[in-house]
Amino acid sequence: FYGCKKLKSLDLSTFDTSKLTCMMGAFQGCSSLTTLDLSTFDTSNVTNLNSTFQSCSSLVFLDLSSFDTGSLGTLYFTFDNSYKLSTVSIGAATVLKLYPTASTTHPYNGTWVNVADEETVLSGADLFTTGDKAGTWTWYKASYNLAFAPGEGGAGAMPSVKVTCGEAYSFVPQF
Repeated sequence: FYGCKKLKSLDLSTFDTSKLTCMMGAFQGCSSLTTLDLSTFDTSNVTNLNSTFQSCSSLVFLDLSSFDTGSLGTLYFTFDNSYKLSTVSIGAATVLKLYPTASTTHPYNGTWVNVADEETVLSGADLFTTGDKAGTWTWYKASYNLAFAPGEGGAGAMPSVKVTCGEAYSFVPQF
């Protein structure tokens, strides 16, 4: 699929990848792809993922949940210029020495959060290089708990509210 700039979607669910050893440049330059589900791929024999997702500039979701990277040798430029990749599903056997980078542009802070457990926030290094972090992960938006003190005489007290950067909120005082 190398260089298929106009390719918008792929159904790879029936591909037999059990004997695949090299995925170098497989999706490189597929700049119109927004999601890519590789959850059925058997990558236990793959030794080269160089440039596999390089310049997939519209890719926002990537499912690598079945990726077994135990045989992986080289991983150069795998995610270069895939700067919109904000959600990734990985399996327990998915270990990547080079990994997608979470945005540090406001409201994001450069870390990843587990979609199923919003309390688990990890750096890219902790998430992708250690293994055993199966799940779907997305860029983490900084959030804060705001507590409002009651006004004079106890009037205007409100419960605390979790506010996530970049999202709009409306507050209605309770008197």
